[in-house]
Amino acid sequence: MKDEHEICGCSERTILAFAQRERLRARRDVDGAVVVPGRFGQLFEYSGGVMGLMIMPKPPRSRYWGALRRRLEDCGLSIRQDCDGEGTATFDPNNHEQSNLAIRAAGIKRIQKRSPEQLEAARRGLQAANLAKNRLRVLAERT
Repeated sequence: MKDEHEICGCSERTILAFAQRERLRARRDVDGAVVVPGRFGQLFEYSGGVMGLMIMPKPPRSRYWGALRRRLEDCGLSIRQDCDGEGTATFDPNNHEQSNLAIRAAGIKRIQKRSPEQLEAARRGLQAANLAKNRLRVLAERT
């Protein structure tokens, strides 16, 4: 039996490839769809290689959505739903300007790249923490 994403022709590959390219974290939503969640909304696959931006701040902020809606339209995003303090827009994931605006609008943080020096410092810190933990365990066993 096909799930609803196969029936509607949606493919998770588009949003997963987009999330990887833009260094974003993708998650499964309550209904099983793959989304990229943010503070003010989420990104999702709208249809056929077109991405969607859903803005739903809690509580709804009509001034935020009103100002954002104008910026989205100026950048070329299509407004699909326009409510009081929330809405939905679609954009081309291959358009860098539209993608960046959508990511910022939803309040999504990118996965940061670490330099080799940062990775080495993190490894050393983890090793030191593990060593201290082992020493405490040995001391606790002796008493």
